[in-house]
Amino acid sequence: MSFILTYDTLKSILPVKLQINADAYSYFNDNFDNWIALATERIYNDIPENLIFMQVISGTFVPNGNGIILKPINWRSDLSFIAINPDNKFIVLKQRDYSVLRRILEAPDNTGFPTYYASQYGYLQYLIAPIPDAPYEYEVTFIQQPFPIDQNNTTNVLTVYMSKVFLSAMLLEASFDLKYVDYQTAAAQDYAATLNGWIKVNDKTSSSAATNRKAI
Repeated sequence: MSFILTYDTLKSILPVKLQINADAYSYFNDNFDNWIALATERIYNDIPENLIFMQVISGTFVPNGNGIILKPINWRSDLSFIAINPDNKFIVLKQRDYSVLRRILEAPDNTGFPTYYASQYGYLQYLIAPIPDAPYEYEVTFIQQPFPIDQNNTTNVLTVYMSKVFLSAMLLEASFDLKYVDYQTAAAQDYAATLNGWIKVNDKTSSSAATNRKAI
């Protein structure tokens, strides 16, 4: 049965599972947030691409602006960038290097229906070329970077939809850092089994169940 992990419940479960003694508890508290980040990265590196949690956002270009579009705050990487032309057709923008788009934008006639985008224009922004000359609509499909959990943001997409996997990944990362050699093999086996079980179940269904749409 699936369950939802929160920051506080995770922090209470781990010491019991790892049998943390009083001498190690200070180190546990100091490194707990680091293990969250490491567990998140481990899961995202290990699950198949078609099961990674995606999100779709939609928006409208600012006509004759500077060609800069803000990325979603939980952006990790791109899957597609689509613009809707005046005939209401979905046009896939081609990804090009930032330097290529800068040369296009330096040309005198640099406005029109967008054709290209650069994702390397800083971690927070896209660069679009040509600069849109009308308020065309667009959609970006991207892989989510889960928001870090803490005492204020107590859950994220992994602690809700992959709670058992996340717990086992946390135990594995903690056992490595704490140098619990006797526990590491069992933790690694449990993580592999839990992850493979989750993949087996979810690979039968569309990943769109984990896709959210929102307007920006």
